[in-house]
Amino acid sequence: MKHRLTLESALWITVAAVAVLFRMIHLSQPGLNDSEAQVALQAASLAGGSTVLAASHPLYVLLTGAMFALLGPTTFLARLLPALAGAGIAGVLYLGRKYLGRQVSLLAAFLAAVDPGFVAASRQADSPMPGMLLLFLFLVLFLNRKHKLAGAVLGLGLLSGLHFWQGFVLLAVTTGLYMLITGRNFEPWLAGAKKLAAEFFLQKGWISFLAAILLVGTLMFTFPGGAGEVLAGLTAYWQGWGAAFKDSITQYVLLLPSYELLLVAAGIGYGIHSILRGNRRSQFLMLSFLLALILTLVYPARNVLDMVWVVLPLLLLASDAIYALVRLSQDNWLPSAGLGLAVAILVTFALYSGLLIFTQGIGGQNMEIRIISLVGALVVAAILIILMAWAWSGPTGVAGLGMGLLALGVCYTIGQSYRAAGLGAFPEQELWRNSSRVVHPELLVSTLESISAWNNGTTNDTPIAVIDVDSPSLHWELRNFKRTDFYSAFPAGDNPEIVITTIQSSPASSFSYTGQDLEWNSDAEWGSLTSQEWLNWYLKRSLPVVSKTVIVWGRTDIMPVGQSGTGELP
Repeated sequence: MKHRLTLESALWITVAAVAVLFRMIHLSQPGLNDSEAQVALQAASLAGGSTVLAASHPLYVLLTGAMFALLGPTTFLARLLPALAGAGIAGVLYLGRKYLGRQVSLLAAFLAAVDPGFVAASRQADSPMPGMLLLFLFLVLFLNRKHKLAGAVLGLGLLSGLHFWQGFVLLAVTTGLYMLITGRNFEPWLAGAKKLAAEFFLQKGWISFLAAILLVGTLMFTFPGGAGEVLAGLTAYWQGWGAAFKDSITQYVLLLPSYELLLVAAGIGYGIHSILRGNRRSQFLMLSFLLALILTLVYPARNVLDMVWVVLPLLLLASDAIYALVRLSQDNWLPSAGLGLAVAILVTFALYSGLLIFTQGIGGQNMEIRIISLVGALVVAAILIILMAWAWSGPTGVAGLGMGLLALGVCYTIGQSYRAAGLGAFPEQELWRNSSRVVHPELLVSTLESISAWNNGTTNDTPIAVIDVDSPSLHWELRNFKRTDFYSAFPAGDNPEIVITTIQSSPASSFSYTGQDLEWNSDAEWGSLTSQEWLNWYLKRSLPVVSKTVIVWGRTDIMPVGQSGTGELP
């Protein structure tokens, strides 16, 4: 029997393709920053035969370490698991159609596919996406009474570590507080939960749970210690409450209006409107949004990627809002779409004129023309909306305005996703990036390979000494060089062929060395920005940065430049 491809199926396939594309394209760019390199190095150490698993997310280290052992440690593989998990969110939303509704699930999947926060988190190694995917996949399977699959997913979720527990705590606190606020009786809910839990055990869900921990946690019995880390994430989450605050709270507060403008406007606006109408789902999602924001801001060990838990309820609220807009315009969709296109063009023109006014100042050339253009475009848009409401109906005019703003919001979101993914010119100046940017890793590696090839005939066999440079990203880039050692001070009595130091240091040796400075990483000064600098960043993505420079020293007697006397590395 042949199955016809329906429009809904085609749309789901398109959404899945978009999700994969946004996460996989140029996944190796930029290079791993210090935060990512810390977890990637643990996976590389495991692949190299280490028997120690010191990680707050053991599942990532175990699975990525297995890929490293088979295919070699690469930046692409270091980010592959979070990228697949991020794309898999669309699959969870597909499975949850019964609870969200078919149309809302599809819209939510599309927003998740292109959302800047979800894209950014899916393209960084230290990501909450595996924990989020496994938590909600478990809930969907558990509620659908797929007990054996749910048990296996729960086991993997516990192994995924800290971020799984972040989501679990948020969900538990939101559920409990929602019931208290709304005055709902706990007893029927507890009775239902007990019934589902009993079914889970009767249907052997606990067997698949233990099997997942045993088989995956030990990498099929090749790494026995991994299964013992099943509660490492809970321990790490609890310890995080005693850590010291490290990030500027301004960075978190401004992240939502800077990148998630569509979700903030549509989600919060619709959420407030629905709460006033007594919509229970909106009440729960708005409460979840507020609690996620509070818990993230007060958690001392927070990092910027934790904000995806704040984005998630906004995304679901925005999906409800867009579906309500679609229903409003379905009777007169053609005039609504036409008005929406006109509104989008006029508002874009007005925004462009406003940007020119800001960047060139009030006294700039042709300023009067730009002010007239800005005001005129908005006035024309307002007239068109009024005429449409008068000629057709008020809802048609409102729907046209909504469709125009929605089109602009989607375009803005996709543009911000490109930047948040780290594919722009200065990824360290993006709030969704979790650490500084490694500026020229390929230049360092190519320089060392050239020296090694000249002196030893192979590209990775020259002795390298790294002196007092505490940088996990540097460790990562030097992973393929066989004879690399890290020291706190220059090794007495040793004269390594290559030495890497900070810009303040030099080799303490009787041998002569030739050095070349190299900018290694660059980081934005988020905590010290003025209001004017924040505004400049928002409009131009330009702000002060702090750079860290290293010097690559080559022992002169092994260098061709030493023989030619030029004094520079090749």
